[in-house]
Amino acid sequence: MAARVFLSCTASKSVISSLFKMSTSSSIFRHSSTASSVTLECKGSVAIIKMCKGENRFTPTFFKEYFKALDDIESNKDIKALITTGDGKFYSNGLDLDNFPSYSPEDVRVLFDVNLNTLFKRMLTFPVITIAAINGHSFAGGGLLALTHDYRLMKRERGWFSLPEVLLKMELTKPLMELAKARLPPSTYTDCILIGKRYTGEEGKAVGIIHEVLDGDKLMERAIELGEEIGQANLDRDTLSQLKNGLNHTALIPISKPHEYYPKL
Repeated sequence: MAARVFLSCTASKSVISSLFKMSTSSSIFRHSSTASSVTLECKGSVAIIKMCKGENRFTPTFFKEYFKALDDIESNKDIKALITTGDGKFYSNGLDLDNFPSYSPEDVRVLFDVNLNTLFKRMLTFPVITIAAINGHSFAGGGLLALTHDYRLMKRERGWFSLPEVLLKMELTKPLMELAKARLPPSTYTDCILIGKRYTGEEGKAVGIIHEVLDGDKLMERAIELGEEIGQANLDRDTLSQLKNGLNHTALIPISKPHEYYPKL
């Protein structure tokens, strides 16, 4: 039977219970690193969040720094667009499940039902236009993060977009499945969700997952240009956020609740 765990994003109660038994008394929230996981830079009216720690896995430190960057952008009314990107050959590979044996039950609950849900909910309703500049591999939770953006630009030479859970005998929880369904073109459901296809930038563009494909040295240049073009419209933040809320409502409802699986019929 397929393991009820979502690579880099979630786990079922049974899997989490087994992880609890393996966990130590130490909490992941007691560990810290001096190296930043996320940086924020502003170029005129465009903000750039760069994920800059290897595979850019979602850890408690990552969430803290990413949310702080979002807070700073929201408090700066001069910002009209947000770009997110990675460093090196990864955009993001999602949550770091390698450290799960050391997580406490409360750590796991916060990681999934608070941090992960907050990340996706904020990005789906963020009050400026968002652009994912996908510089490299965007897998599992990293792929879902890219899907929360309004535009997805991808590097031509390197990187795959993939939701590979089926290949790893893993299921998607209701919030994550509804997010994928809301943001992927329906014609891609079979290949992307049921087959776990890896899409190059060109392949992703051909099926509507990716908006533009660019040579690596032009990726950020075009992302900034697009952000500046959109910024000229001076879109009202409250109106934009509410329109995104309506557009993504079917995904936002389950994302606002604890992770659970669909009942088997």
